[in-house]
Amino acid sequence: MDTLRNRTAATFRCMQSFSKTKLMSLAAAVLVSGGGYLVGTESAPAQELTETERTAILTEIEKIEKTLEDGRSKNNVRALGKLREAVASPAASLNFYLECLKAKEWDEKGKRESEWREWRDGQDDFKDSGYAKARQYQIRYLILSIQAGMLEENEDAARGKMISALAGFLKGLVDNYRDVVNHSDVLRESALGGVMATQTRVDVTLEKPKNWAQSPLAVDSIYESTIQPFYREQRNGASLRNAWESRISQLSAIKGTAEPVKISTRANGGVLGSYRRGGGTPDRDEVRDERKDKQEEAEARLAEFKKDDLPDLEWEMERDTFVFGSNRAASARTLGSHIRGHLDHPSANSWIEELKKLASGDFNIEDYISPSEPDLGKPKAKEGQAE
Repeated sequence: MDTLRNRTAATFRCMQSFSKTKLMSLAAAVLVSGGGYLVGTESAPAQELTETERTAILTEIEKIEKTLEDGRSKNNVRALGKLREAVASPAASLNFYLECLKAKEWDEKGKRESEWREWRDGQDDFKDSGYAKARQYQIRYLILSIQAGMLEENEDAARGKMISALAGFLKGLVDNYRDVVNHSDVLRESALGGVMATQTRVDVTLEKPKNWAQSPLAVDSIYESTIQPFYREQRNGASLRNAWESRISQLSAIKGTAEPVKISTRANGGVLGSYRRGGGTPDRDEVRDERKDKQEEAEARLAEFKKDDLPDLEWEMERDTFVFGSNRAASARTLGSHIRGHLDHPSANSWIEELKKLASGDFNIEDYISPSEPDLGKPKAKEGQAE
């Protein structure tokens, strides 16, 4: 049995990156074979396990499972410690990101240190304070993602704290969005699929949270898939409406935020934005014209959002207030007013049918607890600047 355990332990060390199901299947195969190889022969009839053998196999599998879970948990806790240090400031966040990037793309590939320094020093983004702040927000969201993945589904109190922390994160991000808007591509990266998750190994050891948006800028999906379903489950109409108001306000703010004009000064001359070619310092008129163009683009995005998407979001908010709130008569009147104010909207007919159903009482509140499961891997809204 000692030899058997040694073989099983060696197998586990080699297969740490396997899923639990694959690892347990492998363990069962090794144990059943007595630590050797399974060889099928036509002449040897299959023999059932004895009760003693079956018990020994199941006991060893339980040990492997516990070792695996303990190792995963320890790694996740260790990763949280590193990330909490890294998130202390924008500079610390950028340094941690660069350390992870260097380890994966240079050190592991055997590239020279001089190549790394040359490439790093040539990246203008790394010299921009907004870029460092964007990486800090990405790490904050990665921390929240790990904490969410470590929660049990029945831990309602802990889930409530997580929802509050997630809502606070979104508020902070949107309140300071102008500081990082030029690096919104960073905020669209998958937190659990990026280089920092890889280098801390949480991409392997963390059981990814269900109904959890991949990126910190997926504001619409975060509310749709995580925050609002929680308040519906709790039948908390007041908090659900607050979440709706925050969602609408934050989406509007993101759509209406204009990108600042980038002006960098290099040895060969100034560069306006990232599109100007040639040397020379941009003059005041060029800066003013580009700033005006960006502001007009932001205003156009916001106008389109208000025309196409906002009426649907406001309808859903008032619908949820009817279903989960305390004054359905008032909510029904609000829903009727909403339809009258948007008769030319493409959704007007479906709103009318839904209001008929709600007013007649021909609905089940359970149908509204989790009305949909959006594809969290894709943006729900148009990618003007955010999901």
